[in-house]
Amino acid sequence: MKFDINMQFDKRALEREMNREVNSAMRDTARKLNRRFSEIARTAEGRDLDSVKSEVARAFRSEGADVSEPELTEYAQHLLEGTVISFEPGTLRV
Repeated sequence: MKFDINMQFDKRALEREMNREVNSAMRDTARKLNRRFSEIARTAEGRDLDSVKSEVARAFRSEGADVSEPELTEYAQHLLEGTVISFEPGTLRV
C-alpha cells in the first residue's frame, strides 16, 4: 500500500516561530547566566583567580556554552575586581 502525502508549509510562519523559540531560549540563557554571575560576584571577594574561573566555567557549561581559557580568565578577573557582568541576548532574524 502506498500513500502520497503532499504537505505545504507557510515558510514565513515557520521562520517566525523558529525566531520566537530561539530568541526565547537566548533570553532564558542570558537570565540564567546573569543570576549565576551575580552569585559568583557576591562570593568572589578574597578568593583566588582559579577558583572564580572554575565557577565561571561551570556556569557557562551548565548552559551548554564553551568558553576559551583567556575568556574565562578575563571574566573571573573582572568579577574579582567587582565589575558587574550582565549578558544581553541578541535577536535572531532569519
